[in-house]
Amino acid sequence: MSPLIVRAAAAVLLAVGALAACAERPAPGPAALVKSEPADAATAMNRAVREHYSDTRQHLHAELDVILFVSSGRMVLRQKGEPDWVRSFAPPVVDHYKVASHVPLGLYVMALPYADGPPSEELRREAIEYRERTRAFAAILDQLDIPPSQLPRQQLMIDASLEMLDRLIAQGTVPRRDLEAFARRMGPPQMVNADIAAAITLDTLQAVTAEMRARLKPGQWERLYVLVLGGKMPRAGNLQYEYFVRVMGRNEIERRLLYTESLTTPDTASALLGTVLIDRTIGQAFFGDRYRMDRDLLADGARKHLDRMFGKAR
Repeated sequence: MSPLIVRAAAAVLLAVGALAACAERPAPGPAALVKSEPADAATAMNRAVREHYSDTRQHLHAELDVILFVSSGRMVLRQKGEPDWVRSFAPPVVDHYKVASHVPLGLYVMALPYADGPPSEELRREAIEYRERTRAFAAILDQLDIPPSQLPRQQLMIDASLEMLDRLIAQGTVPRRDLEAFARRMGPPQMVNADIAAAITLDTLQAVTAEMRARLKPGQWERLYVLVLGGKMPRAGNLQYEYFVRVMGRNEIERRLLYTESLTTPDTASALLGTVLIDRTIGQAFFGDRYRMDRDLLADGARKHLDRMFGKAR
């Protein structure tokens, strides 16, 4: 018999022996699947919790049949089994008031880094370019949706801005106190624009909300979650949020009415809603407080120990 055949036969015998040994050994239990190191076991445990949390969050979210997403100018109604219903509630005139108010605002933030500084050619170049843009906007001001009775206020802000821009170009700088005085003069007309824009937006939002409610099925309004999408800075007094506080009632704040800070699309905000649902279920089940998980779980213990460290906060 050739050496090659001998080696092949030996390999076959070894493989058969290995299979037989595996058949005789019992299947590994759960403990054998976890590495022996404590850190690995803890990591595996935490991963299992997170996976179950994620699965249940998706399950709870899937049970919702109606959600309304509201941004600064758009409403999206998402009903189970139907395409998204989308409406705008920001008439163009609102943006036109905003642009007019932004003329002095843009000048201020442009000049601020150079205030009280030496003459700057860079500031001169920026001011020349900004002056041209301001003149171009002034030329079409009477073609916008702004009523004729409201145009003098817009022209006042534009004229004052052009006057300050001429000064920046001539001097290449500006005293900080003069720049602040300019901003103070521009504040009142800006606020009048803001008041008018708020009224127009709310009237339109009211009409669109009535149209949206007409699409709901019986009982859906009482189950509707409203998510107002927005950034951090305009959160306090957010127009859309305050409107739905009045429409839904203050008892729905943080219950079915949520402000999704820094989440600005329906999909990202929708993911947050799933987290809210499961966390509030957990809070009620474990602590008898539906909103306990809205706060840091360590908050109470931290307050107690901080009081021991520094005395009770005043």
